[in-house]
Amino acid sequence: MRLNRLGKLVLLALIVITSCQKDNEVKNGTELKRITLKSSPDKVQDYCINETLDLKGTVISLTLDDGTLIRDIPFEDFEKEGITCDPKQGASLEPGDNEISLSHPESYLTIRLNVVSGVFDIDGNLYTIIRFGDQVWMAEDLKTETYNDSEKIPLVSEDDEWITNTSGACCRIARGAYCNTDTSYVIEWNGIYYNWHAVNSGKLSPQGWHVASDTDWEELENYLADNGYNYDGSNGGGREKIAKSMAALGVIWSSTVYGSVGSSAPVPNNSSGFSGVLLNRRDSTYYTPCHERYFDRSYWWTSSEEESLACYRGLVYNSTGVERGFGKKWYGMSVRCVKD
Repeated sequence: MRLNRLGKLVLLALIVITSCQKDNEVKNGTELKRITLKSSPDKVQDYCINETLDLKGTVISLTLDDGTLIRDIPFEDFEKEGITCDPKQGASLEPGDNEISLSHPESYLTIRLNVVSGVFDIDGNLYTIIRFGDQVWMAEDLKTETYNDSEKIPLVSEDDEWITNTSGACCRIARGAYCNTDTSYVIEWNGIYYNWHAVNSGKLSPQGWHVASDTDWEELENYLADNGYNYDGSNGGGREKIAKSMAALGVIWSSTVYGSVGSSAPVPNNSSGFSGVLLNRRDSTYYTPCHERYFDRSYWWTSSEEESLACYRGLVYNSTGVERGFGKKWYGMSVRCVKD
């Protein structure tokens, strides 16, 4: 039942029938029975991590092996019929809830409602998504190299061209000894930096999504702070104490600052599921996006600007809070998207 990546959950028509009874025999040993899904909830529900499972409207049919209907069982009668749901009705979905099992004790049969996770970009990359209050976020950084209208985003590796470019561009983030066009020198590609001009194109995110604005980030920060994600267990304070809950596990740089991203105390990283990977940025200090020893922080563009600068958010290994700042629009940063 548990997978490492999961996000948007959509009930599918694909049903897997399993039996614990030898030779498909039912308990009384005289009839062969099957259970099938007659109808799913009236409105197909798009589930995310942290959302509540609601199977109201589900009806299953109990039939003989030849298809003869014995009876329909609506959701309201599941408890009376002894039908169990896993996860349970009303449960908050967690990472790894990749299927919903409906088990019928009389026939010893189970219906497994398979689910599909996430949202796809135009390049076919699949992203885990997660709900925070009224918002649905990608739980991964964007990594498309194509605008949502099928136009390719220029892939710029040369420093001079990157700095002087005033139109949308992207570059790959790498860990390794070198960072050039010869990928044989690169240990691993880790993601994509975008300049703010690509963000401002309005075509970077999948259809139905948008690059998170300064206001989107502020709403997320307040939700996390007000709902128990401060490192010290307190509530409130906005972005001041939530960085640890947003940073992914496996931070390379350690810190002695209590409650910081790189500290082992007092709680593990990523309790929120935001999964912020520390990938730094491409700026006036680090032109070439390949500095393994400097993967101690990460930055995400917002869609918001202020004159010649644009707003960003950041996580730093020795900080307890989320950084809010403004950077030059040619800087390269990661991007997170929010559902419209």
